[in-house]
Amino acid sequence: METLLPALDREGVSVAIEPHPWDFVETTKAAVDLVHAVGSPRLSYLHCVPHTYYLGGSAAEQIAYASGCFDHAHVADTYRPERTIVNPPGLQSRIHQHFDIGRAEVDWAQTAKAFRTARFDGILTVQVFGWTNGLRIPSGSTAMRRSGSSVRQKGGGKVGLPWDPDGDLLPDAVSRTSVSPIQRALRAIEVLAADSLTAAEVARELDVNRSTALRLLAELVITGYVARDPATKRYATVPVQILRPGRPERAACGLEPAHRPGPVSHS
Repeated sequence: METLLPALDREGVSVAIEPHPWDFVETTKAAVDLVHAVGSPRLSYLHCVPHTYYLGGSAAEQIAYASGCFDHAHVADTYRPERTIVNPPGLQSRIHQHFDIGRAEVDWAQTAKAFRTARFDGILTVQVFGWTNGLRIPSGSTAMRRSGSSVRQKGGGKVGLPWDPDGDLLPDAVSRTSVSPIQRALRAIEVLAADSLTAAEVARELDVNRSTALRLLAELVITGYVARDPATKRYATVPVQILRPGRPERAACGLEPAHRPGPVSHS
């Protein structure tokens, strides 16, 4: 710190300490105590919600202890460490995940109330690793500022947070931060009704990888809602299937769905 602080002052740079599993600081208390001990306006704390189960105490206790010491937090969901199976047993590890909100076990009602009680009005950064298919945030910076029951993106525009102004978790929080397989299938039907597309183009429209799009399209072909043109390898909806399966008009579109085997009788 004796070397770092003069450089920070000289360059006008600020640094936030984020406690991290198996890093030089692992708990909220240790990080906040370090910030207070140094006593520099260039040094602050960064709270990372997906590290909740390693930071010591509950989310409410962590945020309360760090109150007034931080203006930046990372948000993502995670499982309790005991939910993780390590093989072989006995390995020393600090496994944690960064899932989209509502997918795992963070107590978001408690966390939101803790932020509000601490009068947090800083930057919330969505720090989701991996499960990007389920996350829906408008284009722009993922560094967002809370304002009431929304967050203000750098560059303008607001995005709803999963809690209301009183700090209570909204009942539709999970549905607004994740996409169910049914929603994805309906969206696929919508885009294919507008135009025939390849699997890669469907993947881009749905914001999923190509293998996920292929699995989804295979299900839609089997159920008769979508057909694949073997010549062009493009997919399109079978419009009359929406009205009634098995109608002869389905042949008029020139695309036949995959054959579905009928029931097998055993004598």
